[in-house]
Order: sequence, then C-alpha cells, then structure tokens
Amino acid sequence: MSGLDELQNELAEALVEELLSPLGTGQSALWNLTGAVGSGKSTTLRLVETKLRESKSLIPIHLQAPGEVDSAPIAILSAATQLKAHQMLNGELERICDPRLTLAEKLTALGPTLEKHRNDVVLICDEPLYWQRKEWGDSQNLGRWLVKEVPCRRLISGRLPTSDNPD
Repeated sequence: MSGLDELQNELAEALVEELLSPLGTGQSALWNLTGAVGSGKSTTLRLVETKLRESKSLIPIHLQAPGEVDSAPIAILSAATQLKAHQMLNGELERICDPRLTLAEKLTALGPTLEKHRNDVVLICDEPLYWQRKEWGDSQNLGRWLVKEVPCRRLISGRLPTSDNPD
C-alpha cells in the first residue's frame, strides 16, 4: 500500500510529464488539481515546482497568497517579481507595483510577458479564487483571467469559476 508522500510524488511526476509534453502548450494547457482540504494539493504543487526547476525545461512561476481573501494583488506582484528574476519583464514591474491600478489593470500588464514566454513558463496557482473579495467589481476576473486569457501552461489547485471549468 502506497503512503500519501509516495502518491503525491507519483502525481507530481505525472503532472510534470504532461506539462513537458508537446500537447501541454497554448491556451488549452490548463490542469486543475482538486481535492478535499488537507488532501495534499499544496504539497503536490510544490513538488511539481521543484521537479520543473530540476528539469530546467520550463520556468515555474508559483502564485500564492497569504490566505487572505483580498490578497490577489500580492500574488500578482509575486508573479511579476519571479518573472523579473528570470529577466522576462521590461518595466512592467513598476506598473504592477502601482497601488492605484486595479487588479484587472495589473493582470493586463502581465499579459504580453506571458504571451511572449508562453512556451517557457508554467503558472502554478494555489487556490486562486480565495484571493479576492466577492464585492470587488472584478471579483471573478482573476479566475477568468487564469482560465480563459493566460496563454501559457497553468496548474491550478482548488475551485475554478463554475462557468469556466476546463474540459
């Protein structure tokens, strides 16, 4: 009988294999990891990130937030900082750091960079729908952006917007 660690490692290896496959590119390159609270989704995401870094084939950009419902801008800033560390941004970081911009404007600023590096980047997102307040005017914007607009590979744990579930 396999233990949880072994199962998570096997799942992470299978996900990395799919992410590295030629079929794992473009707008439809979306994987959704679901499971009950405490089932190991976050651990599996970290294993995938580690394995991708070791493979040196793709650049994992891990979007996570501190667990607060209004922390989407923090996750987006983290993504921009990671992209800058890989020398993929040209001035967009200053725009994304601007506290006067809405979340939608910050997402729009990231779009061209992700398009340009669509074959090199994997966004790894841990429960992104918990990062926003429902009363925000663009409350589903982050989920819709991740599912419908981001042109690179995405591995997302947790719920997706109900109308945007992947095939």
